[in-house]
Amino acid sequence: MKKLITVTIVLMIASSTFAGIMEAENNLFGSSVERIMQSGPASGGIGGSRVEQDSPQFSNMGKKMTAGALSLFLPGAGQYYNGDHKKAYMFAGFEAGVWAAYGIFDSQAAGREEDAREYAFLFADVSGVHADDYWRVIGRYDYSDQYNEVLLREARATGEEAELISGADQWQWRNGEYRRGYQLLRADTNRAAERRESMIVFAVLNRVVSIWDAVRSTGEDKPLATIGGYDLELTYSDSMHNPEAGWLLTRNF
Repeated sequence: MKKLITVTIVLMIASSTFAGIMEAENNLFGSSVERIMQSGPASGGIGGSRVEQDSPQFSNMGKKMTAGALSLFLPGAGQYYNGDHKKAYMFAGFEAGVWAAYGIFDSQAAGREEDAREYAFLFADVSGVHADDYWRVIGRYDYSDQYNEVLLREARATGEEAELISGADQWQWRNGEYRRGYQLLRADTNRAAERRESMIVFAVLNRVVSIWDAVRSTGEDKPLATIGGYDLELTYSDSMHNPEAGWLLTRNF
């Protein structure tokens, strides 16, 4: 039967003060000697003891951070670092699939946009290079003079000068059916673009889940060190109103 006996050595100090004490201790007694301290809200005493570190077993916090950083860089890399290769392949495969889909949808969006513009060249007498707003407008009006009338009405209402469509920017659809065909091509372009952008969301989610799983799966926290058969652990409170930190020295019998 195991019984946990906790040796509590209390001292509430700020981290900067603790660092100064440790530096002075090392200068006085050497790097192999440490002062072990623990503080807690219910304690009021101060004490200390010196022990030699035989075989320090460092905490796995560094491994957790490494696993998380690897998964941030590439989902699945943290799992591979932890030795969980099946999960690593799963996350990496999903990541590859997401970016493959992104490339497909991006190609579809670019191709359908090009098809829509060529359609306008053929059936609306459009020519030249134009901004994106222009390509949206020609899908709403049968001809440019119709759009100019709308601009003039808005200009009279606001008292501003209208910038009318003229010259090479003018267009006229052969009939309403051709304009509706152009709208369908534009809708296909927008759907492909939306699917492309959704892949970025999936890529972010894959990274978040991979980081969480890699950090969680690294294992239970181990003692910072084992000194003379005692386990040294760091305890802390993350309360914003009453932050605390201390050291806990324990031994199993």
